[in-house]
Amino acid sequence: MLILIGAYFLSLIPGILLLIWLAKQNPEEPEYSRSFKQAVKYGLLSPIPVVLSSALLALFKNLVLHGLPGMPGIAYTHFFLHAFTEELWKFLLAYMVLKKCAYKSSWRDFTVFAVVVALGFEFMESILYAFESNIIQMAVRGLTLMHAGFAYIAGKYYGKAKATGNVFNYVIAFLVPFLLHGLYDFTLQEEVLALNDNLVFVPVTIAMFAVVLLVRMILFFRKAQKEEIYTRAIFPAAEEKK
Repeated sequence: MLILIGAYFLSLIPGILLLIWLAKQNPEEPEYSRSFKQAVKYGLLSPIPVVLSSALLALFKNLVLHGLPGMPGIAYTHFFLHAFTEELWKFLLAYMVLKKCAYKSSWRDFTVFAVVVALGFEFMESILYAFESNIIQMAVRGLTLMHAGFAYIAGKYYGKAKATGNVFNYVIAFLVPFLLHGLYDFTLQEEVLALNDNLVFVPVTIAMFAVVLLVRMILFFRKAQKEEIYTRAIFPAAEEKK
């Protein structure tokens, strides 16, 4: 148990380092720090609405879908009870930070908020994994930061939709993280892998892709420091919305 607890704290290090770096992304705006801290708070609290939403969907499964046995039930659990609720609330809470933002925020800012909320959720979810998983799984979580990577896609493409007017990016912003998350969880299940051992290729590939997303995220924020399209105000301040 002590080893798993130690593994939990070690797994937090990459996320904490990313969090520290993201806190410095907009030093020119005094109110950025306040919104950033709010994103951290919402991320740490995000398991509450996620659990409640999952419970409602589980109730629907049991009462309306009569338990949905077999593979459809497994798919429902991992795509909707887990992936859908988590991606939905990570996005909604980042959007709440945006709506309460005291300054005119940018494409870059919203992407930061989305990633920060996801990191908060990942920190809290890792507590559960510390008791239910093993050292290898904890290491994979810490190194891939999958929740943050999926949130990067959501934040980047939602911001891109606002900045460019291309509404198709709204679809990408939610659908791609949801499908990647659901597919990863679903194909890790023993019942699914029993169908064909080669299916293990799917979660391994997604985990590798998550590392690529981390690299892309870092490059995006470095690029955003130099290009006006990422830093110009595209979202109104909270006072302007009243």
